[in-house]
Amino acid sequence: MTAFLECSNIHKYFGGLSALIDVSFSLPQGEILGIIGPNGAGKTTLFNVIAGSLKPNKGTVRFRGRDITDLGPDRICRLGIARTYQLVRPFASLTVLENALVGVSFGRSELPPRSERIGHALNALEFVGLAGKAHQKAQELTLVDKKHLEIARSLATNPEIILLDEVVSGLTPTECTRVIETIRGIQRRGVTVIMIEHVLKVVVELCRTVMVLNYGSLIARGSPSEVVSDPLVIEAYLGNAAVAEGGHA
Repeated sequence: MTAFLECSNIHKYFGGLSALIDVSFSLPQGEILGIIGPNGAGKTTLFNVIAGSLKPNKGTVRFRGRDITDLGPDRICRLGIARTYQLVRPFASLTVLENALVGVSFGRSELPPRSERIGHALNALEFVGLAGKAHQKAQELTLVDKKHLEIARSLATNPEIILLDEVVSGLTPTECTRVIETIRGIQRRGVTVIMIEHVLKVVVELCRTVMVLNYGSLIARGSPSEVVSDPLVIEAYLGNAAVAEGGHA
């Protein structure tokens, strides 16, 4: 059976630095996959390779059996893989609605008729709770709302996979709970989720499967409980106290 998304033997180098070393995994449709690891482990580099903004030195990325390794990020987005960024990147001077319209107008495989685009954008904003702020400037939003706007803009492209890069970073516990519910809702819509996250509590709540990267290598994969009790993972960066407290990875 063909994997929904498959990365095979991914290597990525920056000069003499190995950012990814022989990383391979496959992902079924409809799953929420968590990726954890210390800073510099290669997590965002892997996202960049999947999304097409970086090309691997070796290896292949396949989506629905199609080799997408050499496609640009615009093509990959229109095929159905969208992403957010750890540092939120709204178009600050545009309204919330206009930001969502960017996803509708430039990220879809088929451009909706002009008369329907605002409706699609508002649906994405409604889903993340921002429809009431549609005419505010993006720069006026709080951090948690900017993160939801990033998600809405990605969802407006009508993706089959969404890559979420540390979407709870910098948020309060209450705001984290709101984002967790948003991610659960994304999965209920049939969208497959891959999330990079440092907050173990979020990973444990949302993910059936977790991958651990360290110095560019995949050192563990399994359920959250299996991963946090893996001696290699603990030795690499978790520490017994972090595991016991369910704190940051």
